[in-house]
Amino acid sequence: MSSQERTQRQMARVKLTPTDWKDLEGGLEREWLLTNGLGGWASASIFGANTRRYHGLLVAAEKIPTERTTLLSKINEELVINDVVYPLDVNEWSNEVAEPRGDQYLKQFIQNYWSVEFHYEVGNYRLVKMVWMANGYNATYIRYRLEGAEQGDKLELRLHPLITRKNYHDEARANLEMRWYCDILENNAGFKYYRKEPGLPLQIRFENEKGWSVTQTGYWLYNFHHRAELERGLDHLEDLFEPQVYVVELKPGKSAGLVASLGEAPEEDFEVSLKNQQHRMLGIQSFSKLDEFGKCLAAAGDQFIVARPSVEQVLKPGGKDRTIIAGYHWFTDWGRDTMIALPGLTLSGGRFGEASAILRTFTAYLSEGMLPNRFPDKEEKLEYNTVDATLWFFQAIYDYYQATTDSKLVSDLYPNLEEIIQWHLRGTRYSIRVDPDDGLLHAGEPGTQLTWMDVKIGDLIVTPRHGKPVSINALWCNALGIMNYFRRELNLKTTQTYDTLYDKTRRSFLGKFWNKEGGYLFDVIESEDASAPNINSLKRDSSIRPNQLFAISLPFSPYANLETEELVNQAKSIINVCERELLTPYGLRTLNRNDPRYKTRFTGNQVQRDVAYHNGTVWSWLMGAFVEAHLRVFKDKKAARNYLLQFQSCLKEGGIGTINEVFDAEPPHRPLGCIAQAWSVSEIMRLWRLVNE
Repeated sequence: MSSQERTQRQMARVKLTPTDWKDLEGGLEREWLLTNGLGGWASASIFGANTRRYHGLLVAAEKIPTERTTLLSKINEELVINDVVYPLDVNEWSNEVAEPRGDQYLKQFIQNYWSVEFHYEVGNYRLVKMVWMANGYNATYIRYRLEGAEQGDKLELRLHPLITRKNYHDEARANLEMRWYCDILENNAGFKYYRKEPGLPLQIRFENEKGWSVTQTGYWLYNFHHRAELERGLDHLEDLFEPQVYVVELKPGKSAGLVASLGEAPEEDFEVSLKNQQHRMLGIQSFSKLDEFGKCLAAAGDQFIVARPSVEQVLKPGGKDRTIIAGYHWFTDWGRDTMIALPGLTLSGGRFGEASAILRTFTAYLSEGMLPNRFPDKEEKLEYNTVDATLWFFQAIYDYYQATTDSKLVSDLYPNLEEIIQWHLRGTRYSIRVDPDDGLLHAGEPGTQLTWMDVKIGDLIVTPRHGKPVSINALWCNALGIMNYFRRELNLKTTQTYDTLYDKTRRSFLGKFWNKEGGYLFDVIESEDASAPNINSLKRDSSIRPNQLFAISLPFSPYANLETEELVNQAKSIINVCERELLTPYGLRTLNRNDPRYKTRFTGNQVQRDVAYHNGTVWSWLMGAFVEAHLRVFKDKKAARNYLLQFQSCLKEGGIGTINEVFDAEPPHRPLGCIAQAWSVSEIMRLWRLVNE
């Protein structure tokens, strides 16, 4: 075993054994993920079966960080001992039968900080498979090492690569008219696979070209079953192509491996590549100062920080800056998610340079006082349909300054922030405008969804929040307070008297959003949706939702300064209502149980899931606002810490070593949605650091 591999095992993040997954279902529901800093990944179930269309050993970002293309879907693996074949993988087919059943040989799965390991036991031998990606390259390394005493057996490893070239959102189907071509690499080091279509070839190179034999096959394998897609009501069958079979003789204590890449592979050998990934992770600033749970979160958070080619206003053409992928496997970078996740993913780990790069990158995309909501995968226009992404931008800059005291960045961006305020005062897209009578921010118009509760099914707005939403006005008040803070802190010249605007907005907020009868805050006032329940003559939506917590948690929110006993009592009541009605071990429900719209499960087809998405479904990222608000009002760090402890169990469920996007509203709170979500990880990471300081 190499020194790098020994260090690897000493730094295991999560270990699973058969007692954790229990049966076939348990293993197929647990998924691993590795990323490459470019928007690409390697991912599958811990049994090796691809349970969703997004799985693959090499999913490459052809246009960084988007346009992901699956190239190497999986490798069917067989260990041959004295001509007896032992299959190590699992596949599910269209009849929903699993064959072969290599799961019987898997005795341990390990999610390390920079790789994953699979430990198989066959007879008297242990075969250890290690997989990692090269950061900054569309390349996946797969290495096999046989452990056990020399017993005179004939041992071979047979690998059946299954290749494709498909958009990651699609299911690949056989096309007998589209031929695959194969070129041999120099020195018989491997192969290039390509079709007569645009795009770099898939290249598979052996760790050591000596000792490998290759048999031509050229088979199509039909109807792989993706159970996760079936559950989501989508097409769930896929065909894959096997061009060849690779065979290598194994000796105890020796390794054999291959690297799959888009185009040319990285130049370094396997030992160098593994060492580089190890050093990169250990080199993340303050990584060593964290406890084990904190280190797990830091490693999970690293997966979301990726390159994005810069625009001319930020860096020279051809350069790369940074952005944050909202979630794996199907999200790209979103403005809202990036600004919310930035403090936890970067500042909590001392990654200040990357935080600065992200803020400057997004500043270049400001338009009419708004940040983009989403960067599309294809050559499409940026989408600006969000009211809160831009307001979270203020908070991200404030958090950055608190962590770095970098006055230059704040001074550079302050004119942009002033421009944003002016656009909101006079009005911008989607009827986003300040009401001059009360200073509160109005947002929304028919057919648009602008807050984070943004689901729309055709013409149906699932959670309409048009009018003056509570979270948006808490963010607006906070943005005005931040502007006034920077003006005083850095002695900046301004075009507006922000303290006057802040005071007016805060007074209006405290006077209009408080629901005295319920002891919490209205979710929307001056609502434009008469069909929402509990809308009275003043058009106030009294739905109990977690959005109200931002009125306490933000540093310049309306309840940030609890100067009277009345405000203290109100803040305590808000937190108590949210705890009683919404809190779960894994986050907050998006709606209370007694509401007729409440959904217990996030399951079914697209429409069914969309209806449940913000009507009961639990979101982990909301725990950040709850814990911070609780800490501010009750000042009990031990209690705040206890709310976060349950998340340690998440690391062995759903997305291994990370935190899913959402959970079912009712026990056992099954992890669902994206297997790794940026703001889920970032908020728990940010608060874990806060409560342990």
